[in-house]
Amino acid sequence: CDGLFIHPVVGKKKTGDYHSNIIIESYEIMQNDFYPDNKTVFGVFATYSRYAGEREALFTALCRKNYGCSHFIVGRDHTGVGNRNKSSDNIFTHFPDLGIEIITFNQVYYSKINKSYFEESNKNPIEKNNEKLTISGTKARNMFNNKIIPPSWYMRPEISSMIIESLQAK
Repeated sequence: CDGLFIHPVVGKKKTGDYHSNIIIESYEIMQNDFYPDNKTVFGVFATYSRYAGEREALFTALCRKNYGCSHFIVGRDHTGVGNRNKSSDNIFTHFPDLGIEIITFNQVYYSKINKSYFEESNKNPIEKNNEKLTISGTKARNMFNNKIIPPSWYMRPEISSMIIESLQAK
């Protein structure tokens, strides 16, 4: 692709969500220290999370299309969708001509054996549970609330440290 548009939602949050300043600073660290120069554009999307699952994913895809995006990534649990990819019938099948390509993915896990990340699918062999490590926003929030820095395979240490410092400054 030509580049990456980083466009996090910043606005009213529900209790337990990361504050906008943490979200913005996380992406600024990624943009400045990790993403290729001149290949990213950063802007905030001043709205609020509706926690409406697939309907919100559809709304957000259309908004991103209006910003000029050609693709939109929808994860396994986009704002409360639940495990969307367990069903082949998702909202995007009802709107095939959105004008933006929807990219979906299932649960991502880290393989202790391969020291790499995999999307759980029928194509990839599923490792034994003790060999694969799952990534979860809920687990991350619990670690941060208990002042535990996630392992480096889970989250970049630069981001983890910034989040811990920001939460302690409250």
